[in-house]
Amino acid sequence: SKFHLMNKRIDIIWRVWVVGIVLAIFGMTIFASAGFTQYKYGDELIAESDSLEVTMEVIPAQRGNLLTSDGRLLSTTVKLYSLHMDFQIKGVQGEEFIQLLPELCDSLSTVLNHKTKDQWMTYIQKGYVDRARYYFIADDLSYGQKERIKSFPWFAQGRYTSGLIIEHSIDRMLPFDGLARRTIGYTRQTGDSSQGIVGLEHYFNKELEGDKGLVFRKVMSEQTTIPHIERDDIEPDPGLDIHTTLDIDLQDFADATLRERLTQYNAGNGCVVLMEVSTGNVLTMVNLERNGDGEYVENYNHAVGTLFEPGSTMKIPVMAALLENGLPLDQLVSTRNGDYRVAGVKVPESTRPKKDYYDPYDIIKYSSNIGIAQLVEERFQNNMSFCNALYEQFPFETTGITIHGEGRRKIPPVDSWGGTDKAWKSFGYGLELTALHILTHYNAIANNGIAVQPRLVSHTSKLGQTMDSFPTNELGRLMSTQTSQDLTAMMKLVVNDPRGTAYSALSTRNVSICGKTGTTKIKDDEYEYEDDMKRALFCGFFPVEKPQYSMIVVMSYIDAKEYSGIGGGSTAAPVFGDIAEFAYARIGTQKQMSSTLLASE
Repeated sequence: SKFHLMNKRIDIIWRVWVVGIVLAIFGMTIFASAGFTQYKYGDELIAESDSLEVTMEVIPAQRGNLLTSDGRLLSTTVKLYSLHMDFQIKGVQGEEFIQLLPELCDSLSTVLNHKTKDQWMTYIQKGYVDRARYYFIADDLSYGQKERIKSFPWFAQGRYTSGLIIEHSIDRMLPFDGLARRTIGYTRQTGDSSQGIVGLEHYFNKELEGDKGLVFRKVMSEQTTIPHIERDDIEPDPGLDIHTTLDIDLQDFADATLRERLTQYNAGNGCVVLMEVSTGNVLTMVNLERNGDGEYVENYNHAVGTLFEPGSTMKIPVMAALLENGLPLDQLVSTRNGDYRVAGVKVPESTRPKKDYYDPYDIIKYSSNIGIAQLVEERFQNNMSFCNALYEQFPFETTGITIHGEGRRKIPPVDSWGGTDKAWKSFGYGLELTALHILTHYNAIANNGIAVQPRLVSHTSKLGQTMDSFPTNELGRLMSTQTSQDLTAMMKLVVNDPRGTAYSALSTRNVSICGKTGTTKIKDDEYEYEDDMKRALFCGFFPVEKPQYSMIVVMSYIDAKEYSGIGGGSTAAPVFGDIAEFAYARIGTQKQMSSTLLASE
């Protein structure tokens, strides 16, 4: 037996050695094969791994917000949810679903209350009978609504049992609906990314969109990818918030006021711009246009983009040019009994002359075409000198406001002028400006002769920290302080003198106002005017003693056959007066609140 045990031990040792030798040979073979592969194909395999097996997924950044001057949201990105049901899921065809259906429909009627419990029962049962795979339940739901519905009876069991399908989409939301819509702008959505198309969304698109992130993954098969550990992912960097100068309460009031007046006259379009005199901050920019359904909507930024002949509002810049070129304030011109001709063409006058002679104050107060045309003919000996004087009053082709598509002022070259051009341009025909051009000039008068750039954005920020600031930008001095004071005195008569063109609309307001009316025929093509289609304007500032705000109101395409008495004083000035009173009341309220806070500190 001892001999038998010894033989058995030798046999085990021999077998262990054999197995060990075989494993060693097998391991050495694998090692040699790996070494050979690395030696012969290593570079090729590494290159293939680097170039063919790595995918790159772009992660959109969170788009920044647009904010009002007091920090309220004007435009923001939201994630919205849609819900559908798959009635072919095995669980939906079971008894538990039928039992819980009344309770589910009762819960649905509390959140999605456009249907009652019974209506939801009928609707869900139809999808059940049809065994629909993608049966609509709701869309445009907030995160809170989605989470609440997920917790309802039956749905709480999860997608693979309940059949509830939840999908999301990214949308740009305007909390104040259509207010300042064209100024804010809008975006085009592509998946989870958005691109600004017009307005501030377009101008500041780069700042708003931020920097996209990148995620690197290796492809293991057609359905499987794993993180690429050799490369660091790039986190998306959120976009900046844009802080506008818009006062949404003033915007709301101005929108409603203009809308009511446009509706009253069935006007084609209109705009209002309200600006702070010293800073150029645009507090209100309303652009309304009648659509095919007869509703007024913000489809185009007329204040910034639409060029038109300014009519009698041009008499103020022309008078500024005359005063800057030495016109005495007591200069008299004959009213010619209403019959003054230039190159054989009679200068149009809206009313019979009130006196035999007008001084500069009378010309502005009565809005006399004959008066302003004669002064220009007498003081500027040729077309070139007058043209240069106009360029001095409007040295900027555009104001440079931060919105793409601003119209460029059009003062035709002198070599294209005819015999009547100098006279007709003096009362606003034969040249084109935007509402913003006109307002910027009038604002300079309120600002002691210095023009400031209209400003829609004060600064950008990220996580509450200011990134870039946009300070007030002066466009230069357009006139002397004395000239601005003389023009202010003339425009006061437009409102305060009983014979002034805006006396009826503005003289009894709760705030002192000065400005100039304008009424023009509208061109229907390059050469002809439509006698029946009128444009009414009023531009000015308030309070006169210490100007805070300047404003322009433009109402276009009013049918004079249907509505008689269309004019800047009767049609546009009342809108100006209503908004001015509201704005001035807010100034008083804000000052009073500031004083109260200071007193309590």
